Amino acid sequence: MAEEPTTAAPGTPGQGPEPDLAGFARFMAAMSGAFPEKSYRWTKAKERSCDWLIERVPAGARGVDIGGTEYLCEHLAAKGCDVTYYDFVAPRTFTGPAITDDMFNVLRHFEPGSLDFITTRHTLEHSFVPLFQLWAYNQLLADDGRLLVTVPAYHDRWVWMTTHFHCVPPDSWHMLFHRAGFRVAEFEIGTWKPQQPEFVEHRFLLRVESRELRLAGRPERTLRTPDASLPGGWAIVKPEPDPALPPDAAAARVRAEHPPTGQAAMVGRRRWFGRRD
Repeated sequence: MAEEPTTAAPGTPGQGPEPDLAGFARFMAAMSGAFPEKSYRWTKAKERSCDWLIERVPAGARGVDIGGTEYLCEHLAAKGCDVTYYDFVAPRTFTGPAITDDMFNVLRHFEPGSLDFITTRHTLEHSFVPLFQLWAYNQLLADDGRLLVTVPAYHDRWVWMTTHFHCVPPDSWHMLFHRAGFRVAEFEIGTWKPQQPEFVEHRFLLRVESRELRLAGRPERTLRTPDASLPGGWAIVKPEPDPALPPDAAAARVRAEHPPTGQAAMVGRRRWFGRRD
């Protein structure tokens, strides 16, 4: 007779059941075996994406670039920053401090509260546990530290890219930031390749607001859409055509009022919550 399945006993009150680390190790091994080979070619156009981050890191600050963008590290070092390159691929030209490891293991390498900044350019969408990743960054940042994030816009091309596991709309990122204890201090939509409308990114400057996970509730103001204040906005709900118009005219109005994510015109600066810090 088959034994009844058992449920793991909960651990210390408030901490939940003990995690199955052996099972997670099996998952990591499967991920490693299935992970496709991918080479990300650097182009000069990507510099404009990096420049937005570089401008917002104070000179002389100590921090880490998670994702290993050498151009970014070199320019931060030129500003007098103590910056560490961090990626599972070793740098080719950057000669400063470097760590070769998965971003999942970042807590192994830095002390809590020891970093003034963390930059992560087009890297969070590669995480399969972004809430954990953001929580880890929260733990490593100083009280006045800043997390600078760029992620690709929610677009079919990027959602189905082989190494993207979380390519989501900006309001979903905002939810994860809030849950991990961050507030959005600045938000901007920009492009690093204006000639191709899908090459659009969402840029966030985040500040630590809570050291605790906030699994309930929401901030007073949230990223919502459609919203004329966000250039080229993106629709969460399906826009409905006007039944009073002929079908072609109704469809044209929908396209005009709800341009798809990825319009190259999305390059204006948006200072969120009335302040920039």
